[in-house]
Amino acid sequence: MKKITKECLPEILTDDILEILIDMALEFPKTTLDWQEVSKLLEERGQLMLVLAKVDERKKNIEKAKRNFKTSEEKIIEE
Repeated sequence: MKKITKECLPEILTDDILEILIDMALEFPKTTLDWQEVSKLLEERGQLMLVLAKVDERKKNIEKAKRNFKTSEEKIIEE
């Protein structure tokens, strides 16, 4: 997985950079302190909420995909 350090974080967040940041935010367990440092810098720049919104969107898409792959029986049991 690609990572971005605080020192390498560009001011303008391109789609590619956002994808890396989303992956870093979703990583569990965190293997480095990079996300903590990067998230502080993003907060200072007023960009953290944008990244967290994208993280939330990705989580929802993952859950939706999981639901779509469940069998009819599993869906009934879940309800």
